[in-house]
Amino acid sequence: MGRKRGGTMLMAFGVVLALLAGGIVFFIASTATAPAAPIPTKEVVVARADISERTIITETQVQVVKMPEEVIPPGAVLKLEEVVGKFAKEKIRARTPVLGNHLATTGKPGEVPPTTQPAPAAAAGPGIGGAKPAPAKLVDAAFTLDRGRVMVAVDYPEAAKLVSAGILRPGDKVDIYVKTAGVAGDQIALIFSNMEIKAIGDLSQTEEAKAASSTLIFVVTPQEAVVLKFLENLNPFFLLRAAGDEQVLRTDLVTMDYIVARFGLQRPVGGR
Repeated sequence: MGRKRGGTMLMAFGVVLALLAGGIVFFIASTATAPAAPIPTKEVVVARADISERTIITETQVQVVKMPEEVIPPGAVLKLEEVVGKFAKEKIRARTPVLGNHLATTGKPGEVPPTTQPAPAAAAGPGIGGAKPAPAKLVDAAFTLDRGRVMVAVDYPEAAKLVSAGILRPGDKVDIYVKTAGVAGDQIALIFSNMEIKAIGDLSQTEEAKAASSTLIFVVTPQEAVVLKFLENLNPFFLLRAAGDEQVLRTDLVTMDYIVARFGLQRPVGGR
């Protein structure tokens, strides 16, 4: 009787062990086959092949791929159209994300900066609401120029009169005249018409100094640049153009003979 009872207990214990082992195996199997939680991803622009510095990026050189958000570097550009047609300021390695600071800004009116992966929140510093004020974005001047154009700075003291009065500003267009001595006396002539002033002053000047600066920046052909530099010796003056007026003007050379003939003035006896 005792042997029979002991056998029954052993069988029951074996059944319990079998059920326990089955439960463990089922748990391991179900855990191993359970789908992993999805990893957040985001589309970024990467280089298909090496892109040389100081070249225009074409559509065939870049592509949009999905990358885990945690490995996307700060400043990565997210949209293809914000890369194609831009200049590469430095070499961009193949299969690496294109960063906003890899691209040269053109400085053209209305252009928006690339949409980039934001920097970590820890980068924030003192400022309104704890945010660090964004630094001023300097334009890479060499990348703003079309081929065959150059940037030239000239010093025209006469311009300071309009600048200090708040009349002459960057983006304005002017006609440039000079007054020089001629065979028949002084003469005034138009040298350039519809010339755009790209900038006034320089980065080393304070805002107060720029408000009365005589330093003007033009973007012109090389020949026009050397003429503009030569005009520094002739103290040129300006006529401000109306906004939107693109007409290239032609004016007559103004001399004493012109004034006498045009307005009927009399000359002194024996003189000009």
